[in-house]
Amino acid sequence: MFQAVKDFLCKHGLLDKKLLLAFSGGWDSMCLLDILVKLGADVTAIHLNHNWRGDESLAEADACGNFCRQLGVEFYCETLADDVAKTETAAREARYEFFERCAADFKTAAVLTAHNYDDNAETLMQRIIKGTGTRGLRGIEERREGTNAIFYRPLLGTGREQIEQYAGANNLTPNEDSSNSDTKYNRNFVRHKVLPLLKEINPDVVKSLNSLSQLAAFDNQIIDEYLAALKDPLKNFHTFSPAMKSRLIYKIFTDNGIDYDRTRINIILDFIEENKNSKPAKKVSVTTGMWIAAGAGGIEVIRG
Repeated sequence: MFQAVKDFLCKHGLLDKKLLLAFSGGWDSMCLLDILVKLGADVTAIHLNHNWRGDESLAEADACGNFCRQLGVEFYCETLADDVAKTETAAREARYEFFERCAADFKTAAVLTAHNYDDNAETLMQRIIKGTGTRGLRGIEERREGTNAIFYRPLLGTGREQIEQYAGANNLTPNEDSSNSDTKYNRNFVRHKVLPLLKEINPDVVKSLNSLSQLAAFDNQIIDEYLAALKDPLKNFHTFSPAMKSRLIYKIFTDNGIDYDRTRINIILDFIEENKNSKPAKKVSVTTGMWIAAGAGGIEVIRG
């Protein structure tokens, strides 16, 4: 596990860079921080208290600060107001906004999160249940793509069992978040209810889901390389198959860091089809300051 983290940091050129670690004080992030310190990394631990569990949350934040002081690691913490982040989605959005703001404040381009091998399987299962395309089947990326590619996951190839073994061998005492056992949260339901049932069919279901994730990533890489080799794909948009058109619109969304779903993509595709013979081209808003124009000459992304 120690060597895996070191190899990851070397692979991404992070070993001698200023790093931030999203630090909950749980098993994963505590082990990762311990390894980073032993590697001599320049790391600051950042902690967001979602304020979901009152005194328990405050105690966990204090425990995080105490652990960092013992290691000689800089620690930064913020606490959300009571009326913020009351759902899983809102909490995730608040967390990543906090991480991105810290990256700017601490002047670093690398935020490490401690997602692990089992987390990836759970994420993939959640996406399958909710509905996802082949790109979503890639699961958690070891480095987030897009306009703000500052997030790295050094433990993505490490299983939860290995992490717990490392904690025990190094006398680490992580926080135990009581909400992790509450199955009203989707991830916990998948972790404690769905995957155990699937393991009755296939004991290696976590490995199988991670294999699917990797295969989907390979297939999407092939598609992306093919798209990059196309000549004037937007100008020639009307000549493509429906599948290719959908993928090109999807690419416009992802390249620009815009939230998307099937409905939004279909709305754009319908607009383009309705106006494919227009002279001059007509345009539709995609997000603030960005439009797609459609007409007889193909499509165009307009910013302003």
